Amino acid sequence: DSSFITALMAKQSSQKIKTFSIGFEKGTGVDESSYARKVAHFLGTDHHTYYLTEKDLDSAPNILSSLSEPVGDPTILPTALLSKFARQEVKVVLTGEGADELFAGYNRYKPLLYCEWIQRLPKPLQGLASQIARKMGKGKLFQNIPNLSLERWFPLNQDFKLTWMKNLFNLEQENFLEKSYIPSHPFFEEMNSQNPLNSILSLERETALADRLLMKVDMASMSQSLEARPPYLDPTLVDTVSKIPTSYKIRHFKGKYILRKIASQFLPPEIAWRKKHGFIVPIATWMRHGSRDSLQNLLDTSRHLNGFFNSKFVFTLKQKIYTKTASEEEMAFSWPLMVLNAWTLSLKKS
Repeated sequence: DSSFITALMAKQSSQKIKTFSIGFEKGTGVDESSYARKVAHFLGTDHHTYYLTEKDLDSAPNILSSLSEPVGDPTILPTALLSKFARQEVKVVLTGEGADELFAGYNRYKPLLYCEWIQRLPKPLQGLASQIARKMGKGKLFQNIPNLSLERWFPLNQDFKLTWMKNLFNLEQENFLEKSYIPSHPFFEEMNSQNPLNSILSLERETALADRLLMKVDMASMSQSLEARPPYLDPTLVDTVSKIPTSYKIRHFKGKYILRKIASQFLPPEIAWRKKHGFIVPIATWMRHGSRDSLQNLLDTSRHLNGFFNSKFVFTLKQKIYTKTASEEEMAFSWPLMVLNAWTLSLKKS
């Protein structure tokens, strides 16, 4: 997404474009800095790469406490660090946010379209088609084909186990969390069950994109006095793309098909048709290699949050992290606790 934006910038600009990317020195398998360098070389940009290590976890309390509100997305940390890095050279950057929600880039959107296709087939073929579609991907969303209604898509797309959430908050109301996963947005009432993919994309743009991704990038960049602008969210473009049939967005089991097709006129095919990878932060790796002091600073909720959480559950989770026995899922689950801890502690200090 950002490579295509860069290609269009390079085509329009008479000056050399400055580009910035982030890499991870240790081990997640999702480091895309090498691809960014290929694009930079192909387009002839003035490219800069910032490599994160587990030592960057030490800077987390200062960054998290500087935010105007707590943000649980772990990519807030590298986004802020990359913004700080880019601010040394520029005051404004263009980003690729919005393309996935416009053109169906995330893997979680595909099962909805597969269900839509299957329902159009003659009934004798629907069973076989469903079996094939279930093998196209991993996770609960794919395994619920062809019975993946709009209402079922939300609870199956949750980040963490409901049992963990119940233990963390020690909820008295047993069904509180189940209800919270059912959207109450007015737009949900108007969703078109005949075109579930476009309905979900529209809702995601109004909720997850606006309230999580854009807010995260804006908060991280502005904390470093950098302005980030997302060209994909130009109102005219959003209005046009929202009317495009879903068959142009996912084709041959490839998300963002029409965008990739256009981008391939400006970028090498190995970039334009690359497999989609999320921006995944190696939180688990950082915690395993991070210092005990930095982890204690982030996880010490005893002074101001014990009345909010189930202290026994938090204590057990912390001990697992300190002794390096926590699973990757448990470490990811602890990150929002760290964010809230650092942020509320900064409030008490101020």
